[in-house]
Amino acid sequence: KPEFIKWAYDNNLWLQVEDDVKREEFHYHFVTEYAMSLETLEEKETLIADYILEMDYLEKPDFAEKGRDLLKELIAQ
Repeated sequence: KPEFIKWAYDNNLWLQVEDDVKREEFHYHFVTEYAMSLETLEEKETLIADYILEMDYLEKPDFAEKGRDLLKELIAQ
């Protein structure tokens, strides 16, 4: 499964989904799973921060907030 998550993330698999909300739900899922598979806290933080910036840029505040919550959760661990 970790190999598939990395492959899906690297290939932007969520872009195949036509429904905007479902697409972003998949995107968030892949970011979460991929981040947790990374070895260092710095790598995880960078990946999630990039996701938050992307969601802010795309004006998707709900998903940007989910990313912020994920980052807070990660830092609290």
